Amino acid sequence: MHRVAAPIIIALSPILFSACVLSTPTLGVNIYAPELEKEVCRAKISQPAIYETVTEKKLITPPKLSPSGRQIAPATYQNQTIYRVIRERAIRWFDTPCKDEINADLIASLQRALAARGYFNGKLTAIMDHDTKVALRRYQSENGLDSAILARQTTNTLGLLPVPRQTVEGS
Repeated sequence: MHRVAAPIIIALSPILFSACVLSTPTLGVNIYAPELEKEVCRAKISQPAIYETVTEKKLITPPKLSPSGRQIAPATYQNQTIYRVIRERAIRWFDTPCKDEINADLIASLQRALAARGYFNGKLTAIMDHDTKVALRRYQSENGLDSAILARQTTNTLGLLPVPRQTVEGS
């Protein structure tokens, strides 16, 4: 029994173990989080590609004119559609507060900070509810990050969490 199974296993091993090989990301996009120097919590957002569609009329045949200059046959045109990439698809990683840093006090402070800046007009619940996420996304979007996930940069800007000394001195 073992003598029969061994050659079969050896022959099939490339097929059996091919699933164990790591595949490379497609489209040249890094789908893995970048290497971190210290323990940091991160999130990612996927930014889709943006395409532009342009339709133009292309001259196929010019108008035919008589020797006197009168038009005998009109010009013929054809609509031509061109697709252009405005922005390539991208995955963007950003630092976030870790789960142990996010609590009711932080969310209540976030709601008050967003309300003071005119982004949040809901009830102060100290819960990351729909209204809070909408306000947070609007605030962060206007500051270059289109995400409803709380970014560490936002907590620093709004003064919600302590900023490490090297971050303050380095800026």
